[in-house]
Amino acid sequence: MEGLTTVGFCDERLNISPKYFGDLIKKETGQSAKDYIHFKTISNAK
Repeated sequence: MEGLTTVGFCDERLNISPKYFGDLIKKETGQSAKDYIHFKTISNAK
């Protein structure tokens, strides 16, 4: 999926588990990892 960032892509690149990645994003942003990635993708496209 070139061009589309996913939770799986992020946790693999950071070499952390999907659960840990999700927990970190939730703690810092209050959003799920999927929702945060979607938000950032839309924001960057504008």
